[in-house]
Amino acid sequence: MKVTQIDLTGYDKCIAALEKIKEHRMSLGPIVKGEEMYYTLLIQLFQEVRQAWDEGKPFFLYEMSVPNELFVGMGVPAMEYDMICGSMTTLLRAHEAVYGAALKIGVREEICSAQRTPIGILAKGWFPKPAGIVYTNLDQCDNCAQSANIMGQLYDVPTYFLNRPFRWWSERGVQMMIGEFEDAVAFLEERIGRKMDWNKLDEITNDLIEI
Repeated sequence: MKVTQIDLTGYDKCIAALEKIKEHRMSLGPIVKGEEMYYTLLIQLFQEVRQAWDEGKPFFLYEMSVPNELFVGMGVPAMEYDMICGSMTTLLRAHEAVYGAALKIGVREEICSAQRTPIGILAKGWFPKPAGIVYTNLDQCDNCAQSANIMGQLYDVPTYFLNRPFRWWSERGVQMMIGEFEDAVAFLEERIGRKMDWNKLDEITNDLIEI
């Protein structure tokens, strides 16, 4: 079940496709600033992960609802695999190949496509190998809570599951959540080999509060 060969041909095609889409959209005339930022930042994220892979530096995959601020505070690139792998599948027009790869290892068709696509992409070996994968049940979706363990096995990388307390509003729930985030930070620190930049994390979260 482990992937032994990684082929980034499709990954690089996605970067080129996004650059062409942005160029074409800009050529049509005035563009909403948010739309321009979307393409610029998405291309930048693809490139940052590609560069990290080329230079042998760590980066991470994470599931929707995992706070991206954790990775920014650690100073490492990270991609939300639900969105990224769905985008790759569409850009490459590879739905049949990706879903077929997921089905081949036992991921049934009735499973949400948002979870089948990242499993299929990794099963094909079309994504750079991350230092680890962080996933969660914060969104209360069983599919999300069971996808990264398969992906971790495919790429032979460790995973961390960010567990959500049932009574999240209670004092006990808050304390549990604090412990979960502390363990998540410890997981990232171990994989990267350096400590969290708490000042940077504090700056990021304060900026969000002001927004």
